[in-house]
Amino acid sequence: KVDDQGDTEIGWNPNGNELSNANFDSRNLQVKVSNNGSGLLAIWSQDGNFSDIYAQFIDWDGNTLWDEGGIAISEEDNDQVNVSFEFNQTGSHAFIGWQDYRNGSDFEIFGNTIEISNGEIGQEDIQFSSDTTDQYNPKVVSIQSNEFFIIWEDERGYYNEDPLLINGVDLYGSGYIIGQGMTTSIDGIPICIAYHKQQDINVTHYKDNEYFLDWVDYRSSGKEDLANYYGRTLMKAELLSSSSCEKCSNIPKEFQLSAVYPNPFNGRVSFEFYMQDKESLELFIYNIKGDCVFDRLILPSASGNYRIDWIPVSQSGQSLSSGIYFYEFRHKDNIAKGKLTYLK
Repeated sequence: KVDDQGDTEIGWNPNGNELSNANFDSRNLQVKVSNNGSGLLAIWSQDGNFSDIYAQFIDWDGNTLWDEGGIAISEEDNDQVNVSFEFNQTGSHAFIGWQDYRNGSDFEIFGNTIEISNGEIGQEDIQFSSDTTDQYNPKVVSIQSNEFFIIWEDERGYYNEDPLLINGVDLYGSGYIIGQGMTTSIDGIPICIAYHKQQDINVTHYKDNEYFLDWVDYRSSGKEDLANYYGRTLMKAELLSSSSCEKCSNIPKEFQLSAVYPNPFNGRVSFEFYMQDKESLELFIYNIKGDCVFDRLILPSASGNYRIDWIPVSQSGQSLSSGIYFYEFRHKDNIAKGKLTYLK
């Protein structure tokens, strides 16, 4: 830590504060400021049982708060690499995701939580993927409160039955809520399945409960030297009521759209629907010409009744003209659709 004159702050070693065990080779350091401003979380790769993951927390006075040499996030067999992490909203915990070769045959995606106050790791590593191909380069994003979403590059497309999609690297994702667990089944949900490969994921908080995901995409030609940028917006729907009664007969067994109001509308229209546990949903809105003006991947949550709103603006943020629009919800192989009338 240095002041605005470039001088080392009192309490901090002018030669740098030692984080790792000097007896082991350590590299790939990542450092982020905690959301509550209490200090810095440092995570790195360290040789030991092959490549392991270690962490240390440093307060603003230059004190390392956890064990000397850091604490082990993972010391499983073989390599654990390509770490991504974020804090929850209060900064009390961080969620860490990584690429893991512990099975000795292919990389999978694992993760775990760490409590900042004492460096306590979750009881067991969380396994997000188990497919018999490689999954790698995870990207963790903090969604809300104690919820995280992790997206990775996935090679299961190499065995796709569709000849137009075979030999591809696709994007998959899963969520995790501290104290509750995963928001999807193992192996996650598809984010983008397209020809050839998608890679180099980046996630940016857009507004409210929306996050913009972009990546480098080779679908245009399948050639290594011709890449384009693609993107889509991820969002969390607003929970209206949860449903935890598995034996209740009045609870829907799958997605159900219950209300679209007001319609006609002026300025905002709301969609209320029931979403099943651990399942994602897509919403598209088209103008009268068939152009898509709204495209959202609604992230999985616990089963319950949800709501999302649409304000008639284009994908680029420009106000749309009044007229007829068409909405389409896609859930697995089911489609729920209808017409909207926008009056200014």
